[in-house]
Amino acid sequence: MNCGTVVPSGTVVPSGTVVPSGTVVPSGTVVPSGTVVPSGTVVLERASALQNVGATFLEGVLHFTASGYTGWVDVRKGQAQLLLSSAQPVEEVDYFLRVVYALLVFEAGGLLFHAAGIARKGKAYVFFGHSGAGKTTVARLSPEDIVLNDDLVVLLPHPQPLSSSWMVYATPFWNPTQIRPSAQNAPLGGLFRLVQAREVFVEQLSLAQALAELFSNVPVIPDDPTRRLRLLERCEGLLIDVPAHRLHFLPDASFWQAVEAVSRVGTTVPLGTTVPLGITIPPSPTAWGDDRR
Repeated sequence: MNCGTVVPSGTVVPSGTVVPSGTVVPSGTVVPSGTVVPSGTVVLERASALQNVGATFLEGVLHFTASGYTGWVDVRKGQAQLLLSSAQPVEEVDYFLRVVYALLVFEAGGLLFHAAGIARKGKAYVFFGHSGAGKTTVARLSPEDIVLNDDLVVLLPHPQPLSSSWMVYATPFWNPTQIRPSAQNAPLGGLFRLVQAREVFVEQLSLAQALAELFSNVPVIPDDPTRRLRLLERCEGLLIDVPAHRLHFLPDASFWQAVEAVSRVGTTVPLGTTVPLGITIPPSPTAWGDDRR
């Protein structure tokens, strides 16, 4: 490309392109019609996968507009595109696939959920909370159980609802600091908001509290105005079927006694009642340290 060249509309400047001055054009930049590319233009790649990808929704289509990370996802048409130039391409593509996953699962009637899913005795228990709440911790404290994923799981309506109206599925997303996921699924047995505490007990969340908690732990979908109302309705339907509880726990496996107590008595524990019901959990010598995930 020569100095003063007029670039056609929609032209994408590839990574590493040098135009025969010092002006930097981000990789993946779409050049508007009539733009004159300055002499000496050099395209740079993204240095980190943690940079903002500039994700915005427009009429249900998700657009990426960041330097070195441009594209779109239109699940209704079954089409997507990513133009990428990055020093960490694997992590960047991984993020893109997570976004696609979230949108496809939502269109299928389910939710991609920021939570640990652990299958135990034929049921899947979902433990959620902000980063650092203890999702990986409860997974590591369950070595005899099946860890579906300790960070992202899929919740879908049961195709033939019997004992449970929802199913929990593993996802393939993980990194070396996490527990490798198991490609399995199980009926949903309970939803538990993690709270690191000095004693172990469970209390049921009100519908309003639980709705806010679930909504805030669903990635991508809350950012789309056209899907937000459906997301609230879906979370409410899930909570009517499987009420959520707040699980106060220690960094040891004693929390499973409280979780299984809720499972035994069902999901009709009155608000304000703490579980275990009639079960005494001895004080644990374990205390919370600084490593909380």
